[in-house]
Amino acid sequence: MRISGARRYVFSCLAAPVFAACGGAQPPMGALPQTTVIAAHADGYSAKHPVDLFVDDYENQAVEVVTNGGAATSLEGQLQAPGWNNTGSITVDLSSQPASNWVDTHGNLYVPTFNGSTGEVNEYTPAGSLKFTYSSNVIFPGAVTTDANGDVFEADEFRGVNEYHQGSNTVVATCPQLGGGQRGVAVDAHGDVFASYSISGSSGAVVEYGGGLAGCSETVLGVPLGVPGGVVLDKRSNLVVCDESNQAVDIIDPPYSEVSAHLGGDDGPFSLRYGLPGAVSINKDNTLAYVTDWDNQKVDVVTYPAGGAFAQLGSDSGLRFPTGAVDRSNYVP
Repeated sequence: MRISGARRYVFSCLAAPVFAACGGAQPPMGALPQTTVIAAHADGYSAKHPVDLFVDDYENQAVEVVTNGGAATSLEGQLQAPGWNNTGSITVDLSSQPASNWVDTHGNLYVPTFNGSTGEVNEYTPAGSLKFTYSSNVIFPGAVTTDANGDVFEADEFRGVNEYHQGSNTVVATCPQLGGGQRGVAVDAHGDVFASYSISGSSGAVVEYGGGLAGCSETVLGVPLGVPGGVVLDKRSNLVVCDESNQAVDIIDPPYSEVSAHLGGDDGPFSLRYGLPGAVSINKDNTLAYVTDWDNQKVDVVTYPAGGAFAQLGSDSGLRFPTGAVDRSNYVP
């Protein structure tokens, strides 16, 4: 089990009086300049300069903007694979560390952040400008998602799951903390909400709120897992769950009683192994998945649903402890 370096446990340490007492990686506490975008190109970053992948960079306190490219022939090249290029960084209102991010059907980017005592979810326009901030009933946000109606759902390790109408800071529904707190959240096309949570340092579960959060009617899925982190749904309503303690990314078909497949292994042109997979997202076409690996400081791009290695973004590209990666054409059920 490799949990000590996980972002979520580092965040918990950040809330402690003495940060130096924390184990695992220790990101710096200094803030980056509060500019909307630090662009690597003379023409800057705008809607006219297409970028396809947003990567949460925990240590650099930024969202790195990367063009979505082709397959790498080996892991050695990392961002040298064709078309994977850094084009800039979103830093406005990111003086605290970003968590697992999300893009809705309109291209708006959502980034949970935590500063050691309080948290919020920032919503950015497709061009990278801060649009809105959700903070009501938020303390320790672990993930965010949206549904088909545009409602925003925040998984909070201290407060449970919160729901907001887009552009409103009023909580319209909330369900309380389970176990050690909810850490991932996904909503299907029928409005059913799925949330992962930890029970102890080595176990956890995924709960389904049938019909949504109203009434908090919860069903704990019977599928056996270690410590589940990020969760998403694909177009076949399969759950994709990061199992951090088992160092795996699981695909779970309905009725969600057992793991049916894994993303990763030895498929593809090179071997793929996760240290601590904390977040996962899927592109609109359901052909690629983006798995964030905290321990190895990388984002693995894998074919979906086969799970073959496709490309990799890592420390050579300047990423330091990425906590989430999402495609501009992110799949929203």
